[in-house]
Amino acid sequence: MRLIMLPLTRLLLPAVALSAGLTQSSCTGWPRGWTKARQQSPADGLSGAWEGSWRSVPTGHTGKLRCAVFPKAPGIWEYRYRATWAKIFCGGFTVDCRAVPQPDATWTLSGQRDLGPAFGGVFRHTGTVSGGHLEARYEAAADHGELSLQRVP
Repeated sequence: MRLIMLPLTRLLLPAVALSAGLTQSSCTGWPRGWTKARQQSPADGLSGAWEGSWRSVPTGHTGKLRCAVFPKAPGIWEYRYRATWAKIFCGGFTVDCRAVPQPDATWTLSGQRDLGPAFGGVFRHTGTVSGGHLEARYEAAADHGELSLQRVP
């Protein structure tokens, strides 16, 4: 038994170490462009750096959420999300959102992106931006919930 376990251990330990290293190195928590977003002083009410949290309605799972927002085209902003869950995992993705200014100085936004079958398929979200706060709802095939972010000063 000892002879069988020794080679198996030698094979598994590097795989576990590599997996842990890749998970930690990719889990910085900062979306692409974060530094640039923090340096912006946006006049549009949307661009810049945002921080907050997400919450799954069916599971109750929650985590930290950061977002770097940049104008992409007239009426379209690029939202670069970075989310954590279970305190050890994180992931990021980008969603283009249509944002419409409202007469009351708020913005309504909507966007979607196909994240592929492994990550829940089509991710959709709609929300409102008002006074430095972004409140949104998201849905995908396997989950739905809420996003709550505040502008980073």
